[in-house]
Amino acid sequence: MYQLSIPTEIIFGHKCVSEKGNLIKNYGTKALIVTGKNSARVSGALEDILEVLEAIQMEYVLFEEVIENPEIEIINKGITICQEFQCNLVIAIGGGSPIDAAKAISIGSASNITGTDLFIVTNHIKAHPIIAIPTTSGTGSEVTQYSVLTDAQNKKKAGFGSKLMFPSIAFLDSSYTLSLSVRVTRDTAIDALSHLLEGLYSKLRNPLFYPLIYEGVKLIYKNLEQTLHNPSDIQLRTKLMQASLYGGMVIS
Repeated sequence: MYQLSIPTEIIFGHKCVSEKGNLIKNYGTKALIVTGKNSARVSGALEDILEVLEAIQMEYVLFEEVIENPEIEIINKGITICQEFQCNLVIAIGGGSPIDAAKAISIGSASNITGTDLFIVTNHIKAHPIIAIPTTSGTGSEVTQYSVLTDAQNKKKAGFGSKLMFPSIAFLDSSYTLSLSVRVTRDTAIDALSHLLEGLYSKLRNPLFYPLIYEGVKLIYKNLEQTLHNPSDIQLRTKLMQASLYGGMVIS
């Protein structure tokens, strides 16, 4: 028996945030925007989402402190800000780290849990709706129910999963990846490839996903090298983002 359930609404295409961002108003009244220090601004994604929020007259708070491999201390700070400003919607912009952080902040704030208690799934009572806007083509976190955090005090990195952490909407616009360096483009694509291959070799593999896996692997195989030589080619970038999306669906 095989099951397939991905509750995230996927909106894929150029200018999708500008054209479909008004859907966000259905999920909350005040947003906490979770992102890193630079990527959201450089990619243009932050500018686009702020224009949408202003158009729908939604208040927001900006939390730009997420670093690579987000630590629990940062998550706790985000939870405090989310609760203090009474945000009831979390918008994640960035690669896997900001999106994973946003998921943890969402469930921590709504369920009133912090620190290592976040790793205990039975503590997950509810979560604020999450909107995910990836700026890399690699983790697929925009369509998964998982978050990976770093516990610096106990010197470990661990993940946890909850259906409550599936983003409500994922906006995928490959133009946000045009600012990525060649190295990051390469490394994130290999990340996506590993997720796809895991779907073939894992003992928990699901044959319902095989067509997506094969297509995702083919997209990376045929387009990654070309993208590295032509980093401004939006069509090539789109194919890598599609492969990354498939990888995330496989993980979920």
